[in-house]
Amino acid sequence: MLRYNIAFYIFLLQNKFEEIRMKNRDSKVGKFISKIEHNVINNFYKKFHDKGILKDYEMVDQIAVAAAMFEDIVTTKVSVRATVELKGDYSRGMMVVDWNECLSEEPNVDIVTGVDMAKFTEVYEKAFVNC
Repeated sequence: MLRYNIAFYIFLLQNKFEEIRMKNRDSKVGKFISKIEHNVINNFYKKFHDKGILKDYEMVDQIAVAAAMFEDIVTTKVSVRATVELKGDYSRGMMVVDWNECLSEEPNVDIVTGVDMAKFTEVYEKAFVNC
């Protein structure tokens, strides 16, 4: 799981990622990623925009996959106890994190709290070039 401060760094690098996508949009991977992102933007972010809420596209899923594949991009992480709430009225299907160790149970998940964005950008760009 990625914490929200990473999304801020993604916002700062948005133009770089757009440049990478545009430069490689005709590659096999470029077409695939464009289809996915077009779908996400139209089915998720457009709803906010249509309601007058400005919400920038965040690449947290891409970073989560990269962090799982390339451990060296992770700069900081925290071990915590977490579970998916299946019966809750307010959080059904969402991950609930015991940030304050109220349950006194052993951690079962590492949550990424920092990423080397230069390394991520390099990995992201290579994904286009190598296919």
